[in-house]
Amino acid sequence: MSGGRKWDVQFRNPGNFDDEVRVDATDAVAAEANCREYLTSLFPEITIDGWEILSVKEAEIVIDMDDLPRPSYEDAEKAIGEFIIKTVGMGPWYELHEDGNGWQFWILESDTTSYLHADMSIEWYGTSWEPGCEDDEEDAAPGQGQDRLSA
Repeated sequence: MSGGRKWDVQFRNPGNFDDEVRVDATDAVAAEANCREYLTSLFPEITIDGWEILSVKEAEIVIDMDDLPRPSYEDAEKAIGEFIIKTVGMGPWYELHEDGNGWQFWILESDTTSYLHADMSIEWYGTSWEPGCEDDEEDAAPGQGQDRLSA
């Protein structure tokens, strides 16, 4: 049951109930064959051809963010810096701190905390910072991802 993508295969079990199993395969034909082989290993009294396959479809894979590792500090700093420059138009100082398996950041203390997730997506809640704002240097503690960014 190896190779390629995940497939959900629906079949009718020996009790005449519909059931489903997920198998690895390169295509739908191989997925059906892998399913039959797997089911026969569980129920040796039923031959490979004795299984009624109802459907074979490629599985929808959902990634659990908790299973992903936290991006490195350097990767987080780069992604957030590029995002801020693109979004705000300049590069103000910002706070950057570990948060679970991602990072949290803000520009001004009064801003709602924004997040860089483990998949490198950014959950942005905006900032009240504007070019020329003096508070950015006072709010950011040097040495924690707050190097002034250049456009």
